[in-house]
Amino acid sequence: IYKEDPVLNEEIFNKTEDERVAFEKIKNYVNSVEDITKDEIILPTSGGYDSRLLNLCINDKSRIRAFTYGISDNQSKSFEVVYGKKLSEILGTQWEQIELGKFNRYIEDWFRLFGISTHLHGMYHIEFYKKILERHSFGENVSFLSAIFGDVWSGNVTVGNITNHKELAKLSYSHGANADRTQLLIPFDDKLRKQFFGKNKLYLKSEKRRIAFLIRVKLILISYLTIVPEYFGFPVWTPFLNFDIAVSMLNIPKERRQGRAWQRDIFREYGLDLESMDLPKNTSNTLDYQAYM
Repeated sequence: IYKEDPVLNEEIFNKTEDERVAFEKIKNYVNSVEDITKDEIILPTSGGYDSRLLNLCINDKSRIRAFTYGISDNQSKSFEVVYGKKLSEILGTQWEQIELGKFNRYIEDWFRLFGISTHLHGMYHIEFYKKILERHSFGENVSFLSAIFGDVWSGNVTVGNITNHKELAKLSYSHGANADRTQLLIPFDDKLRKQFFGKNKLYLKSEKRRIAFLIRVKLILISYLTIVPEYFGFPVWTPFLNFDIAVSMLNIPKERRQGRAWQRDIFREYGLDLESMDLPKNTSNTLDYQAYM
């Protein structure tokens, strides 16, 4: 007997959440875990909204160990590094840039972790954490704070209407990169997709539920954001996999979630509106190309 799916509860999304309440829930979660842990808190910090919010929420900034990698030709000028460095300067946290570029040598490590369950993707994180451990030693009770899925709940991801089983591909969040089914060498049909759509078509009318379904599909891949650091011995925690917090963020009024306006206002309030500082930066992404050079 399976438990009832809480996402399908008729009442759960029929309400509006005050954005300040959602923010306080995130902060309270971070502070509660902060209080029961010791030693350093490793926090990958791109300077983007999610890691920025988590850096802000931690009370004891002296415990933060922020690390950033760049993705442009000159990694030091990459916007992730520029924003991450500036954020840490403002908050007074310990920060360091980690240079990447040799991550394809870790393909076998990726296979040992994931087999064929997903495509070759996160080797750069293996290089990232290897280099962090080569340069630093941490306390026995070090932990790892992840921003996984913060962008999805906060308003950065939308999922269009799904009116038939063929449109279920929208739940893959594959950025348009899909395999050509006509090239399959084994028989296939749409039976399971039709069954899924028939069972869930009423629920799929709600974009909030579509977003939740999307995350469940994407989790097969994106779980590497927690699996890889734990592979290196870092216990991972995050407020963004807490059900109540995820629902609260999804229930923020749509006009405030659009463009993540509610978070932008928080950053302005705390002097963390990096986008308005006109920092010189490179927004190109050539990291994969660099790895093949």
